[in-house]
Amino acid sequence: ANSARIIVENGLPPLVSLAKTGSPSAKQDAALALERLARNDDNKNLIARAGALGPLVAIVRDGRPMAQEMAALALATLTSTDLSGGVENRCRMLVSQAQGIEPLINLTRNGHEHAKQNAMSALRNLGIDPNGFEDAAEATAAFSVLSQFTSSKVGEAQAEANRESKL
Repeated sequence: ANSARIIVENGLPPLVSLAKTGSPSAKQDAALALERLARNDDNKNLIARAGALGPLVAIVRDGRPMAQEMAALALATLTSTDLSGGVENRCRMLVSQAQGIEPLINLTRNGHEHAKQNAMSALRNLGIDPNGFEDAAEATAAFSVLSQFTSSKVGEAQAEANRESKL
């Protein structure tokens, strides 16, 4: 009920602002609120459009341990498969564009237990096994190549579908 009200009352911009520039505890609270909102698949796109993914990545990279845990959980929820299709791909791309892979991998190696688990979940949603790479930079490069390949294949499939529909 409160999550619907936050959306209806245009509460996302203040939450994103808190995640960007709030105090350490406000950043933690904002990350937790964004994660709870992201549990509703309909909200994922709204959260992405509000610009929340960059600040969440920044919290994973530079935040206090509990804030890192909450931000990693929010990223895991935002990148999890949704029922409407496609939204999680947008979130995955935005996490990559916000350079979120390296901080997530670092959190799997240096965070406390729950933060590690949340970061691992987010990385799995991104299709990355952090144990399969020498370092975070290598994983980031691999994800970039994979994203470009996937985007080009999606474009090719769409072009083929368009050609077939004209027949």
